[in-house]
Amino acid sequence: MFSKLWMNGFIVWGTSFFFYFRRQRANADACTLISHSFFCDIGLPICSICYILNMEGSKAGTDCIPRLSGSGMRRGDELASWLSEGENTRKVRKNMKKIISGKVRDVYEVNDQQLAVVTTDRISAFDVILKSQVEGKGIALNLISNYWFDFTKDIIPNHIVSTDIKDMPEFFSQDAAAYDKRTVLVKKLKMLPYEFVVRGYIFGNMWKAYQNKTAFCGYEIQGDYQLAQKLETPILTPSSKNTEGHDEYIPMDQLYSEIGKEKADAIRDICLKLYQRCYEHAKERGILIADTKFELGYDEDGNLVLADEIFTPDSSRFWDASQYRVGESPKSYDKQFVRDWLIANHLDGVTPAPELPADVLEATSKTYKECYQKITGRDEY
Repeated sequence: MFSKLWMNGFIVWGTSFFFYFRRQRANADACTLISHSFFCDIGLPICSICYILNMEGSKAGTDCIPRLSGSGMRRGDELASWLSEGENTRKVRKNMKKIISGKVRDVYEVNDQQLAVVTTDRISAFDVILKSQVEGKGIALNLISNYWFDFTKDIIPNHIVSTDIKDMPEFFSQDAAAYDKRTVLVKKLKMLPYEFVVRGYIFGNMWKAYQNKTAFCGYEIQGDYQLAQKLETPILTPSSKNTEGHDEYIPMDQLYSEIGKEKADAIRDICLKLYQRCYEHAKERGILIADTKFELGYDEDGNLVLADEIFTPDSSRFWDASQYRVGESPKSYDKQFVRDWLIANHLDGVTPAPELPADVLEATSKTYKECYQKITGRDEY
């Protein structure tokens, strides 16, 4: 039997040749093609055999092989799979184009008609993306949104093409552990440059306007209201999306002038229908949807389509119905634990972003999962 040292040498040699000739192959000249052929015919078998024989080899040898399992000893069959991976698969992985990396979502261009949207575990507060990630948050947001898209598809079509990881490009389907339950295949749309916010309760900026006796998005708020009190009827308060800075609230009259009264009224009616249906459903399950936002666009046939995310803790204000009291700031199903900790430690809005303590991350993770469980009626993701 070969000595471990001798076999480790072969592993280093084989792996080094692999990466060297992979780089050289990009030049596509005769010399590099010969080199590539030599490595594939000779180097790969030797490297593979030595690795399989030396599964219990020294750390110096095995660490020369790219890590495939995340931690612990790599197995011979994993190496064989990696080495025999098709050229087309490597091209797919290399060529998948990420066109947006937002606060939470990464968007990839699949083709001229479709995008792949990945909801990560990233978390932001006070317009700063934090270093820490909240375990399971991305899965919760994605599955909640998918649930509502299916629940409301008879009111307006949505952008979902598939939620099944098997229908995704190889880049995602071959790494299901990283992308399953947090990735959706969606239609490309011509998005409207607005967010359409439906408010059912007086809170936040609307409450401030009411206290100052000023109009809010063109609405003169009449009546005697307390903090967090339910409005007589829900209202639509649009905002114009800005490429820099915060979105800007606009009155309905401005929306009429920019897209036309007929389109604006149709959008308002759709948004109110969505809110009313999902509000009643969530209320039955112990959650009050105080307000929420929608984003819409047009498909290639000119049809109005619901996009982005809907009725998630990140796009809506969810309150615990059991603890709701008029005149008090209710308990929210969101990242309030994170905000509170940042404020208490004078780190709100600070860059570079701080690391969050484990107890804050755990509490936030549990909140997102509890929200998922209440809305969907399912225990596990």
